[in-house]
Amino acid sequence: MQLTVQCSSFPDVLVKLCGEGHQQPSVRSLMDVLLQILDGFQQVYIIIDSLDECSERVKLLDWIADITGWKMGKLHLLVTSREERDIKHRMELLGASSITVGGESVAGDIEKYINQVLEDDKWKIWDKHVLDQVKMKLMQDAGAMYGLSV
Repeated sequence: MQLTVQCSSFPDVLVKLCGEGHQQPSVRSLMDVLLQILDGFQQVYIIIDSLDECSERVKLLDWIADITGWKMGKLHLLVTSREERDIKHRMELLGASSITVGGESVAGDIEKYINQVLEDDKWKIWDKHVLDQVKMKLMQDAGAMYGLSV
């Protein structure tokens, strides 16, 4: 599959690094370019949603640790994730502020969504007791957010 990208919407340094969209740069090169691009902004916000669902979680956590070492003062990182032990530990080591999303209003929204999904006919093959256990586990594991300013 060939991916075609309008290069004019990207910073020149990134376009050159990617050979006009024809080559895959190394992670190190991409980090160097990101650092150059960040210099052009007063404040930068990076949002990583569902870190716990990343297939290369360890690499992404290492990358987060690398960029937090830049200590730029203008880079802000927001990471959402379920409270997985390894993620929580790494975020604590980085000094991230943690916000656990919960409470009755959020729990109610999550429960409504789960009920809506479980009403689909494809779930009718499961016993009500099993579906109740699935629902309980999903609600128990609902999210956390971590914030870092670098």
